[in-house]
Amino acid sequence: MLDHVISYLKVQYKSYLAARSGLFISFLFPVMMIFIFGSIMPPDYLSAVLPGLIGFSILMDSLFSLTAVTSRYRFMGIFRQLSLTPLKRSEWLISVFIWHLLIAAMSFSIIVLIGHFAYSVSLNLHPLIIPFIFFGTLLFISLGLLIGTATKNAETASLLSNAIGFPMILLTGTFFPVSMLPWYLQEAVKGLPLYYFVQGLGDIMVSGKLIESVLYLGVLASMSAVFYLTGVYLFKWREA
Repeated sequence: MLDHVISYLKVQYKSYLAARSGLFISFLFPVMMIFIFGSIMPPDYLSAVLPGLIGFSILMDSLFSLTAVTSRYRFMGIFRQLSLTPLKRSEWLISVFIWHLLIAAMSFSIIVLIGHFAYSVSLNLHPLIIPFIFFGTLLFISLGLLIGTATKNAETASLLSNAIGFPMILLTGTFFPVSMLPWYLQEAVKGLPLYYFVQGLGDIMVSGKLIESVLYLGVLASMSAVFYLTGVYLFKWREA
């Protein structure tokens, strides 16, 4: 099993470098936003949006990537071809999760390091950050798997992922605090998964409110379980 997981990790690595768009989405764009915000905003504002930029990076890499890969592999018959190899469905899922978790960890590290050394942003680093990264990555790859599996074609999958992803990016504290939104939007965004990731991570890294962050983590973990179980249930290997 381990050999198959590692082998597919190597495949993902080669595909990632070949496409290059993932490098821009996961690393370059968030770094650009740090420099933009750092140049025009005070350090307190930058520290407030850094958790949102981390969430943006993880969502973009996990949700949009898994949606595209799952829908493309389905309609090109690649899953059927993979089912004829020794690679099992569970091994593919594990390998995909590990890959995106590694990308999330690297993206988190780069964003935090640049914020700290380039703009002297002071952030609290606590072990609770680890389960947030874990469940955030799991949630968004599960959502991408679900969208890519449930839609009829790649175009529909792309439209649906955009319709779900971009409101989360714009409204959940990625580029500006949720408190700047009208009260009715502040209530509405509580139904969006990214909200619990960004707010919980902000409570740990910026405010130091660990108890409140655990509540956000509980909601995030519950959503992750629902999306994961639903996505895996609908995802077919041989019949994809």
